[in-house]
Amino acid sequence: MSKKTSLLERATDAAETAREAATEFVDSTARPALHDAAHRAQAKAVPLVAAGATLAAEKAAHAKEFADSKAAELTGRKKKKRSKMKAFLMLSLLAAVVGAVARKLTSKSDWVSYAPTGTSAATPRASANGMPEEDPAETFRRDVIDPDAR
Repeated sequence: MSKKTSLLERATDAAETAREAATEFVDSTARPALHDAAHRAQAKAVPLVAAGATLAAEKAAHAKEFADSKAAELTGRKKKKRSKMKAFLMLSLLAAVVGAVARKLTSKSDWVSYAPTGTSAATPRASANGMPEEDPAETFRRDVIDPDAR
């Protein structure tokens, strides 16, 4: 049995030595080489991808122009181009409207008028029964706003 044990021990030692050598090779040589290769591939791929995207955008723009021209040719209409001045004027008009609305909404007004401008609180109206009728705004002011002023 000592022969088998020694053979098993030698095989285990050889396997352990091989594993250590392989681990050292992977850590010191293979992994850095793969890492470096990946960086080089990435450095080469990024400009190629960017160039491909630019080329695809140019091709798409040409295809759109061609499709627009063919559509105009078949329908007999030309595509109207919006002038820069018209776009500027429309944008300015929109900004002015938004500014006016914002000013109107944020302005602080001390406007408080409870009586209609066409009637006077001093002149009582006559009702159907002949009795003088009170102004509704004056009644509201007297009863609701300042009830202690009576």
